[in-house]
Amino acid sequence: MINRKKSEDILYFSIYFSSSETRFSFLDLLSIETLTKIIPNPAIFKLVVAVVLFASTVGIAHSQKVGLVLSGGGAAGMSHIGILKALEENNIPIDYITGTSSGALVGAFYAAGYSPKEIEAMVASDKFLRMAKGEIEEENQYFFKKPAPSGSWLSIKIDKNFKWSNTLPTNLINPQLLDFEMLTKFTSVSSSANYNFDSLFVPFRCVASDIENKEVVLFKDGHLNQAVRASMSFPFYLKPISVDGKLLFDGGLYNNFPTDVMYDEFFPDIIIGCNLSDTMAPPDGNNLLSQLKTMVVSRDDYSIICENGILIDPKTKVRTFGFEMASEAIEDGYNATIAQMDLIKERISRRTSASEMDSLRANYRSRMKPVIFDSISIDGISSKQKSYVSKNIFRNRKEMDFVQLKKRYFNVLSDDKIDFIYPIGEIQNDGKYTLKLDVQKDNEIIANFGGNFSSKNVNIGHIGLEYKHLGSKSITLGANSYFGKFYGSVNTHLRVDFPLGYPFYIELEGMLNRWDYFRNFATFFELSRPSYIVQNENFVGINIASPVSNSGKILLNYRYGMKTNRYHQTEDFAPTDTADITEFEFHTIGIRYEIDNLNRKFWPSEGSRLSISGRYIDGWEELIPGNLNLSALALEKDHFWFQLGLEFQNYFKIAPAFKI
Repeated sequence: MINRKKSEDILYFSIYFSSSETRFSFLDLLSIETLTKIIPNPAIFKLVVAVVLFASTVGIAHSQKVGLVLSGGGAAGMSHIGILKALEENNIPIDYITGTSSGALVGAFYAAGYSPKEIEAMVASDKFLRMAKGEIEEENQYFFKKPAPSGSWLSIKIDKNFKWSNTLPTNLINPQLLDFEMLTKFTSVSSSANYNFDSLFVPFRCVASDIENKEVVLFKDGHLNQAVRASMSFPFYLKPISVDGKLLFDGGLYNNFPTDVMYDEFFPDIIIGCNLSDTMAPPDGNNLLSQLKTMVVSRDDYSIICENGILIDPKTKVRTFGFEMASEAIEDGYNATIAQMDLIKERISRRTSASEMDSLRANYRSRMKPVIFDSISIDGISSKQKSYVSKNIFRNRKEMDFVQLKKRYFNVLSDDKIDFIYPIGEIQNDGKYTLKLDVQKDNEIIANFGGNFSSKNVNIGHIGLEYKHLGSKSITLGANSYFGKFYGSVNTHLRVDFPLGYPFYIELEGMLNRWDYFRNFATFFELSRPSYIVQNENFVGINIASPVSNSGKILLNYRYGMKTNRYHQTEDFAPTDTADITEFEFHTIGIRYEIDNLNRKFWPSEGSRLSISGRYIDGWEELIPGNLNLSALALEKDHFWFQLGLEFQNYFKIAPAFKI
């Protein structure tokens, strides 16, 4: 198209040829004096000016380009969906999109060919709320990989070089489900566009922040999921990712409203912008999160960089992290856009009907091909660790689609030796894809602290230490202790996970247990003196387990040990009296089938647990009477028996805030 602007004796000719695939522009600045010298004939000169003015008028009417700029804003950014919805309902075309953070997320979905209704449905789903909370779907939580439950309240990860700064968490939520879902949504989109954001359904740009060099990073090509994820990596909320060796954070740190990007990259005729940063409340002196949010999010100049730009301000009350109120934010964005629709229609003459949009989307989506992974590339860990991850993902398979990949991907993530994985998919010459993983290993040393404190005589403390090694196999070596007047124990264990075609682990363990029924803790209440009973149980054993389903496993174990009971059968005894002693030396073998998808170790409120067990015990009992039980005879006797066990828990949601 041709734009013209006349100021005094200067005539500007700005000529643009544009489409969704290419864009060329040049600007000629000619003075009236120069033109009259080039075209001395007055009649021809008037004809040239008339042609330029006519072309300008026709261009404005028929080739008017509209750019949409979407700011960051967290959950409030879901109002962008309402804006898109209102614009499409009124047949307003969108030719370019730039966005930051949540604006990049919503804009990328639209640029990838998703309709506003489809984006709204995704945001309204339970899966989206799980992603926002950092949760993983129940079917992708692997009970087999979970360590045995303990009394730990607090786990501290210790860097192997004992740098405490490396032990502090960098993110509030787990982004793994979010990262995988973005992989599924954008992998085929990126490859079909040949990794050029100008070739998306709508040309797209987003920005992230390079905090090392204190500069904005502009994404105009590459992997769409990676670009958007970098743009929305809000500090301390989402873990940042590395792109081309740069650790990138939320684009809102340096450019929360990228109208300059829209202007420089696309130069549309009309810019519609949505500003959400001014909805942020002032920092609260008692709220650390609000203080951090104010520090990290820039308050840019929210003026639209063009004379006829339109600024939409939803004025939503949805909080930055209030993703459960996404539908309210969408409605606020929709209403704010409808309120300005007359002005929008006045300034934008072009229209694109719903049937045209449906046809364009259908044609665009026809280019998408199924994604099949047949190879893997891993960065960030050693060659042996790469072998472990690769075998867990591709065992017994040469090719996988997303459904097959998801199960094994989250299986690997459930390993407590791995802290974080960021995935991208890259197409090969044969049309198949390579799964590229950036893997970060967790700290190798874990210290656990916990216990139980009450007004009764069962107060107990807990401390544990684990060393976790990831190589071609996953190995955990640990020891823990419970200590209290009533109960004390020491446990050591060594677990090795084997990533074979059918995964399993072998665990060696040793245990020392002691129960003292004579001593009591009388801090709150004085208890009557009980009979003297002290029980000791010591054993060594081996456990072999394998998964049966995502939330289940079957475990076989063998133990050899000794139980010793020391007791008086009367309350009248002196410290010099010898107790009766019963010793039981035993062998036992057992099998247990477990299903466990409870949402918490302590005080769960969702999920269920089922345990079915069987055990055979064979042992030799020996009784040695004490001096107060002279009438009793020494006893030696063989015993064997079977045990069956059944345990079931289930939590029912009978009201939004009430569960049993």
